[in-house]
Amino acid sequence: MSASVLPELEKDARTRRWGRVAAGMFLLLVLIVGAVRSMPEMSPLDYPVSLISALRVLHGERPNADFNALYGPLGRYVGAGWLYVFRFLAPATAINGLYSCCTLVWLGLLWWSARPLMKAGVSLLSVVLVAYLFLTVPLVAH
Repeated sequence: MSASVLPELEKDARTRRWGRVAAGMFLLLVLIVGAVRSMPEMSPLDYPVSLISALRVLHGERPNADFNALYGPLGRYVGAGWLYVFRFLAPATAINGLYSCCTLVWLGLLWWSARPLMKAGVSLLSVVLVAYLFLTVPLVAH
């Protein structure tokens, strides 16, 4: 290789390395914030409704027949199945685990769909940050 190409390759390697470090730090920050917010006394969202609905389904009741459910029944059945599988955990902890798994799946889909943007030069950190703000700012604004 010529001498003029080597500095550019080294610069690209440094840029990728710092991009990975920044993405890892952001993921760590998201995990820490998620862990703190998943504590039952700190969660302002309506997860107790889904927890109670899942517990009711787990004990034999039917959504929209035996109790009113705002959304369709699939989430209640998934939550009940999750609670059954993780019955050795406290119900609130198990439901928080379900929410965390759903978030990880969502982030995986985001990464998969962001690959064309990353090939065009947009960093993964930028895509994740915009998507995170898109989801959390409307929830905080309530």
